[in-house]
Amino acid sequence: MAGALNPNRPVRWDRAKARDFLLTNLLVLPGMGSVMAGRRVGYAQGLLALMGVMLSLMFALELVRDWWLMGEIVLPTRRWLIAGGLGVMLFVLGWCWGLATGLKLLRDAEAGGKQKGHSL
Repeated sequence: MAGALNPNRPVRWDRAKARDFLLTNLLVLPGMGSVMAGRRVGYAQGLLALMGVMLSLMFALELVRDWWLMGEIVLPTRRWLIAGGLGVMLFVLGWCWGLATGLKLLRDAEAGGKQKGHSL
């Protein structure tokens, strides 16, 4: 897909390929399937998901560190709870956005298969 990110060049795909893009968005990384389909919006979806994973991972590591140092699970500070909650929300937002884009790709493929590589 050398020219997939060129919005002026039509990109054709069939239903099976659109399904693969949807599954990639849902199971691998939100946004990756969108980028593979030529949608630049996939970069934003992936960035949201990765930021969410990083914040959630920071929360989890802080929880494990406190458990390791104190020998018991302690309630994390408010700052870490907010970071963990925000991380989960960002990931879910990126995942839902990837789902919406993937479903649109599938719907477009069923409607005719000739779509331009523009954002959702």
